[in-house]
Amino acid sequence: MFKLGLLIILGLAPYTARGFDFGFGWTAKTEVPEWVANPTKDDAKFIYGIGSGISLAKAEQAALKNISGKLATVVSSSVFANTSVHQGAVSSTFSEEIITKTFDTKLSGFETERSDQQGKVFYVKVRMSRTLFVKDTLERLASIDEKIASKIKLASRDSKLQLYFALISTRPDVSEATSLVYLLQAASPSFDSNSYLIKYREYQSRAEEMPYRLGFRVNATAEMKLISDLLVSMLGEHGLLLLKQADQADATIRINGSADNKRIFGDYM
Repeated sequence: MFKLGLLIILGLAPYTARGFDFGFGWTAKTEVPEWVANPTKDDAKFIYGIGSGISLAKAEQAALKNISGKLATVVSSSVFANTSVHQGAVSSTFSEEIITKTFDTKLSGFETERSDQQGKVFYVKVRMSRTLFVKDTLERLASIDEKIASKIKLASRDSKLQLYFALISTRPDVSEATSLVYLLQAASPSFDSNSYLIKYREYQSRAEEMPYRLGFRVNATAEMKLISDLLVSMLGEHGLLLLKQADQADATIRINGSADNKRIFGDYM
């Protein structure tokens, strides 16, 4: 029995260096390239990414995702603005929650520096120029920022109500621009992000405050007085400013039509 056990051990010895896969049988051990095991550290000029995959294209995609993960560590910002009205005075509180996450972003200025194949696995090393990425991303940010500023400037010349609509409609653009600011901040420590972030926070704060600074007037026919009174009561409960003079109102709510009152369970419906 001892001799049989010794023979089995000696018979398995040549295979121990290759490894054993209980699901698929004997498999050859894959050597990882040295530049993969010890990746190059990012420096002032380049950001490096390492990736692997079943094809060269898959490996390159993984390497670019590796770079995206480094850039997008802090890119999501949730802004909370709470506006309240007390005795006609509008007050606002502002807070911001920074969320760390990784997401797909548009990379530029990258090139494949090295690639290798070990068995069925491809390895790729990609480097991306900080200068080129910052340049391209700044151009995207400038375009969106100009679009936001132009829309708000034009609306502010029209009326308070149009300005409010502009502040609301530009929220998706402000969100995209804010993400670009955080990307630039991660890619270039010298980038001044505060000037942009303060401006975008102000836009959101103004959008929250505007309904309480607008003057509303409700205009209804005699038949719709009941509906008019209910609406005035609802607007008042929410702290909105109600005016009687038409020339002082920023917006007029007109109620037209006819009422068909029916008594159901003692109430008018």
